[in-house]
Amino acid sequence: MKKIIAKCLAFITVGAIVFSSVGCSGGNKENIKIAGILPVTGNSSVLAGEVRTGMEMAIEKINGQGGINGRKLELIVEDNKANNDTTKEVFNKLESSIKPDVYVSILTGFSALVSELANGSNAPFVAIVTAGPNKAILADRKWAFRTYAPVQKEIGTLLKMIKDNKADSVGVAYSDDAFGKGANEQMGIETKDMAISITSVPFKPDASDITQALDKLKDKKAIYIAGIDPQIRAAITHLRKINYSGIILADEPAALPAIRSMPEANGMFFPASLIYNKDFKEGREFIEKYESTYNKTFTHYVAKGYEFVDLLATLMAEKEVTRDSIRETLEGGFNYTGIFGDINHNSGDHDLSSKIFPAQNVNGEIKFLQ
Repeated sequence: MKKIIAKCLAFITVGAIVFSSVGCSGGNKENIKIAGILPVTGNSSVLAGEVRTGMEMAIEKINGQGGINGRKLELIVEDNKANNDTTKEVFNKLESSIKPDVYVSILTGFSALVSELANGSNAPFVAIVTAGPNKAILADRKWAFRTYAPVQKEIGTLLKMIKDNKADSVGVAYSDDAFGKGANEQMGIETKDMAISITSVPFKPDASDITQALDKLKDKKAIYIAGIDPQIRAAITHLRKINYSGIILADEPAALPAIRSMPEANGMFFPASLIYNKDFKEGREFIEKYESTYNKTFTHYVAKGYEFVDLLATLMAEKEVTRDSIRETLEGGFNYTGIFGDINHNSGDHDLSSKIFPAQNVNGEIKFLQ
């Protein structure tokens, strides 16, 4: 049976959700601890900072309303320094000291590791900005969840646009890491029985110049770039420079203002979240509020941090918050409406991500194709 939860606007108003100062907490008034193991320093520090800001926004709002059943939310952020060994160290430190109620992380490699560690400690874990395949992040681990669309969803969305553009040959330039390999593998799986040929060329995960990989694919009718934001920017710049005439595709980072504002990005295709649709009131108002408050350009990474905390607080209202109850609640069926639209979650599914939609960059604006 699904729990139905609707929110008018998760940043500005609470709507029908009321967080009581008494209830099912059984007298426990200790803070509910969310531990973020994030690359605060390193190449992904900006991304980590945006996710952290989003979580802090939601925590400030929820605590201002009394918390969850009278218990305040507390965010503890540990810097993993973009390093797996450090990730293990800070996880073990957190487990031996404060034992947080739930862990979060970002990026496929780190999330896969924290997922494994948390599962071994019977601790709930949620991957936020992590697009890697479910087998890497969830892997049948009963304590692991995700709120960011996995590569399986992204490839399905990209293939719709590939077919709509009648591209029967696709070049895949992919980062030789967990995410890129997963994207390339999924593209092969999805096109196995289609009249679409796939040619794949890897590049190093830390490569700033991927022109050699792209030049091997320039005769294809479509090129899909599976990499991080700077690699996508470099790729489209090069492809326009060599007058590539096919269609260019990338994952959801292509929806970011820093990429879609580039003249070279005009016309490219990508999956996009509903929050970018200006006709979606809840998303539009959240973006306006964020930009006016922080004087920064909005990215969906901020909103993903916010969404996780808001979802957790909404689902746990009037419940005793423990590790076990968090896992059981996230695993249960529910319908939730937030700043990314509806999440219609089936019991037993550990993918809590909202829908993504086919989109195209038209003169720097996102045009939704359905």
